[in-house]
Amino acid sequence: MHWLLILLLVSLLVLLLLLVGMKLRTSLKRAGVAHKDPLPALYEVLPDGISVRPRMLLYFYSEHCAACRVVTPLVEALYHRDEGVVKLDVRRHLLTARHFGIKSTPSLVLIEHGRIAGVHVGTINQVNLQQFYEGRNVH
Repeated sequence: MHWLLILLLVSLLVLLLLLVGMKLRTSLKRAGVAHKDPLPALYEVLPDGISVRPRMLLYFYSEHCAACRVVTPLVEALYHRDEGVVKLDVRRHLLTARHFGIKSTPSLVLIEHGRIAGVHVGTINQVNLQQFYEGRNVH
């Protein structure tokens, strides 16, 4: 009789772990970091004229966003030092923003070798932006 109870408890624990794992995968997928799966060919989802590089930082912003007005100069300073930084106005590049699941601005998406390496939503300071771009402060 005890073995039936133990078997039932173990089965419930396994089921609970599976459900938690599925919920976590779903949350990560919505955040745009699902298992760091390869993205579809980036040249298909990025606007024309943007060349794909091994490391890219996609900066999604809106002209009407107050937080974006704080972050944009920092991203522009990084842009002048590295060609892998891409600014994308969500109004002009709505399909690209939708492809990456952007729901809020400012949003930063770090791509390394065709995979999403990190996502940052909200304001960020210059030091953390540089660390994020270098992959040292990736969430």
